[in-house]
Amino acid sequence: MSRQLRIFAFFLAAVCLFAALAPSGLAVPRNPPPVFETEYTLPSTETPAPPCAQGTENTLAVGLYGLFLLLAGLGVYRLRSRKFLYALSVASVLVLGFLLHGCPCPVGMFQNIVAGIIRP
Repeated sequence: MSRQLRIFAFFLAAVCLFAALAPSGLAVPRNPPPVFETEYTLPSTETPAPPCAQGTENTLAVGLYGLFLLLAGLGVYRLRSRKFLYALSVASVLVLGFLLHGCPCPVGMFQNIVAGIIRP
């Protein structure tokens, strides 16, 4: 087994172990809610559904994610063009970030991947 294959297998095992042991459903508030002297009750926290949560729109979003990933791979390995990668990154932020309301930050991406694995 080559060194690179062992490193890849180690990272793959670490990601799988993290995904299996991630306590996503055990989240508790960090600070207790304030105690009010009036009859005020805290509203429940609600997460809005994504704008493309149904049917063909979801298929379109997944297709766009795959297309941009494919174009990025081709741009890095075949075209080797910085202008193409810059244009692709601007297009992906515009389409995936603003049009489909995806989270363009890396932290949110990993959280969404782990959440999708744990509760499909």
